[in-house]
Amino acid sequence: SLPTTFTPNGDDHNDVISVKGWGLKELLEFKVYDRWGQELFSTQDVDEGWDGYFKGVLQNNDVYVYKVRALTWRDEIKSLEGYFNLMR
Repeated sequence: SLPTTFTPNGDDHNDVISVKGWGLKELLEFKVYDRWGQELFSTQDVDEGWDGYFKGVLQNNDVYVYKVRALTWRDEIKSLEGYFNLMR
């Protein structure tokens, strides 16, 4: 699962939002979109997360959409979609 809020303000606490847990074997997709559906971030690397920046600009306080697809250790593909808040 993902937190409901993250704070990319450079204090080294909760500065990056990423996919953790779930008994993940492999991250197939982690994408972040703004409210207009523009993709801001995409990765398949479980160790990589979104730092709140898009094209070098820290994004505004707002609600963002995420989509996750992952392979579990039971070889099942799980999908999760939801929202989180970015607060600076």
